[in-house]
Amino acid sequence: MSSSCDEKLVEQALNQAIARRRPKAGLLHHSDRGSQYTSRAYQACLQRFGIQSSMSHKGNCWDNAAMESFFGTLKDECVGEITYSSYDEARLALFTERLRDE
Repeated sequence: MSSSCDEKLVEQALNQAIARRRPKAGLLHHSDRGSQYTSRAYQACLQRFGIQSSMSHKGNCWDNAAMESFFGTLKDECVGEITYSSYDEARLALFTERLRDE
């Protein structure tokens, strides 16, 4: 979790997912065309692990509907009407819930 979705955050998330799941080469990674996903460093990271990059068409939100739905549900169910006094409080609430579920 971060206050901004930047190249560093998505690369850390990718590395964490690879370490946990250990996917085989040829995995397809689909994303929107955000600058963090189109950056040379992120694309190089995908190539290094043998992951094929796929991106939504420019201006077509339906290409990424599954992820948009996921984050909409996350906001509705985990945040909803709750107001957090700080970023750290929100982070603690989300990750405490995750640990409880594991």
